[in-house]
Formats: sequence, C-alpha cells, structure tokens
Amino acid sequence: MKKPIFTLLIFLIFIVQSLGKNSPCPIRISTDFESGNLGRWHLENDTHLVCYPLVDCDQNGRNGVSIWFFGRLDNVLHREITIQLKGTQEEYNLKMGNSPFSKDSVVPMFSYDKTNWQRFNDCCYDLASNTFTIKHIFSRKTVWIAYIEPYTYSRLQTLIEEIEDYPEVKIESIGQSVEGRELYLITITEPTQNTNPKPVVWIVARQHPWETAGSWAVEGLIKYILSDQPDAASIRKGITFIISPMANPDGVVNGVTRFNAKGIDLNRHWHKSNQYSFDAKNAPETALLKKAMSRWCFQFQKIDYWINIHNNDMMMPETGDWMAFATSTREAEGYLFGKYLAEETVFNGTVRKHILGSQTTSTTDAVASEFNTMAIIIEMKVGYLSSVGRWAAYDLHLDYGKGIARIFGRLFKIIE
Repeated sequence: MKKPIFTLLIFLIFIVQSLGKNSPCPIRISTDFESGNLGRWHLENDTHLVCYPLVDCDQNGRNGVSIWFFGRLDNVLHREITIQLKGTQEEYNLKMGNSPFSKDSVVPMFSYDKTNWQRFNDCCYDLASNTFTIKHIFSRKTVWIAYIEPYTYSRLQTLIEEIEDYPEVKIESIGQSVEGRELYLITITEPTQNTNPKPVVWIVARQHPWETAGSWAVEGLIKYILSDQPDAASIRKGITFIISPMANPDGVVNGVTRFNAKGIDLNRHWHKSNQYSFDAKNAPETALLKKAMSRWCFQFQKIDYWINIHNNDMMMPETGDWMAFATSTREAEGYLFGKYLAEETVFNGTVRKHILGSQTTSTTDAVASEFNTMAIIIEMKVGYLSSVGRWAAYDLHLDYGKGIARIFGRLFKIIE
C-alpha cells in the first residue's frame, strides 16, 4: 500500500510544480538605475501597475510638478499590462495648471533596449479621477517605460570622451553641482590665423532635468560641427561655440522633473539682484555658470548670442513650440533667428520679444541685460509635430541641433 501512496504523492508534487511554472509571475518593477524614478507605485494585481509620479517641489515646497517617470518592468512577455498614472499635478509660477498627462500632452514611450523608443498606442485620460491609463501587450520579457526618451549624465560623459581629443575641442569643468558632479563646459572652434575676433555663441541646455530634447539637440549640434558634412568646417572655423550641455546633472541623475538638489529652479534665478544667482551652496550650477560667463566677457569682451534650450510637453501647435528673445538694440536679428529656425528645423511656433526689465524671473531678460547680448530661449516641442506629420523623437532632436548650428552660419554669413 505504501508504494501507490508514494507514487500519488510524487505525482501531486509534479502537478503543483508544473502549475507553478506555467502560472504567470506578477510584473516586477525597478528604478535603481540612472534617471530612474516612478515616484510611489503599487501593483493592483499581476498585470496592473498604479504609479503616482514624484511631485518635484521648489525650495519653498511650491510649484510642485510631476512629469518625469522612468522605470523598468519585468515579466511582461505576451501579457496585456495596464499602467495607470494617478495624482499628477502641475503648479507653475504659483498657479495650478492642467495635469501633464491630459489629452493635450505627450503620449509616454516604451523601449526593449533603452535605445529605441516607441509611443504607446492605447491610452486614455479621465479628467474626473485625474488618471492616465495605458494598456499594452509587450513582445519582450523586459521593457523600460518613460515620459520621453531619456538622456543621462553617463551618455553626456560618453559623448565627452568621444570628442575630447579633437583639436577643435576644449573640455573643462567650471566646478561641481550640489551633489558633487562635474559641470562641463565644451568649447568648439577651429584655430585660425585671422586676428579678427570670432563671433561667440554660448548655449545652455538641461536646466530642467526632464527636458531631454535639449541634450539630444546639443549632441546633434556638436556632432554636426565636428563632422565633415558640407558647411560644417566653415562654421567651426568662423564661430566659437561654448556649450553648457547639462546645467542640472543632479536632477538628471536623480530622475526629478524641474529642480536641482536644493529645490532651486535654475531657470528662475539669474537676475543679479536674486540671491540664488550667486549662491554657490544652494545653486552652484547657476552661480558657477554666470561666473564663467563673466570671466569670458572680461577676457574676450563679448558673447554675441546666448541660447537657452528647453522643451515643452504640450502637443498642440499653439502651446508647445515657441521661442523668445531679449535685446536692447538687435530686434531684427531676433526675428531673423526665428525665421531661420523654421527653415532649418521642425520649429513651427511663435516668435516673440521680451521687453527688458519687465520679467524679473526671466533668464533671457537677465542675461541680455547683464551681459549685453542677444539672449534667446527655445522651447522644443516633444509632442506631435504637425509640421512633419509625426511625433517628436530623438532623431528629430539631433537634427534640431544641427539646424541651430546652421542658423548661426547663416546669421554670420559664413554659409548660405
């Protein structure tokens, strides 16, 4: 009698193990990588993830915004996964705005290799519950999800390693961020026997961590200037480019939306009367950058153009794509820049002028006044681009950077 009982027991164990192997495991979530952040999250069931993206606030606990998210999901192969983004908010200049995940914003993305990204298709937004719902059947076991295509501090460091030996390139650090990361400055120009001073273009990107399009544009600009493409040699020979490629590395690494490690919005405290514009403890990223600009102007007397690159999360043409300039005397040049921007890139938005002295929190206004230069802010749209009939993506962002380089070649009559 013992043998049949033993055989039955073995059979039951085999059945249980087989069922265990065949039953799907719950999805596994992780964010322990660079720029990873899903805020607060929980699993409703084996295939349903609920995420409350991090509300990133300023030094006073205000202007909270929850845009950026970036996470990894495992055990999703051939399963319909539901992802719900809840509790999102956007307070801007002390005024509450719409959820960044409403019908007029960006559709999030996914990737199976963290390199090639696609938009989700099945999405909907419920205004009453402020819930953005994504459903998708994935074709791989592991997937990364993000608001838009990430661009990490490590990628910037790789880019620097790729270009640092070019004779036209000078790489330096102007100091460290709050958490001790290098604040890189990249100068690109070709040595020349001409004694006339070259025009100088100073470019700043990524003051706001989530705005990754600016980093892609800077990479595209750098690679174009250093390439053997037509006109590139003439541009690098005729212009000096000084680039701050990632002004807020702590925010980028930590996967936050808008502020530095001390809660400072680096794009709001440039005016010389603002305490944070020279606060090397709480906002070293701005204080050191302004110091580097002052040092350059003392030595070489001028910055011809100062470009502040951002991106906007709205998909509608009238809200997501614009540029503005501030200058005391060069108004025609500002509008000409806007004209060339539309011709050289996918820009399809508005161009306007800032009145000097009217916007005390405006970086553009502050730089134009203090450094006597043409200061321009560019908002790249990362939503749907009606001008080309497709969603924005990193390939278009790279081309945008190339277009910016060509604009200056045309403005300074180096190329046609």
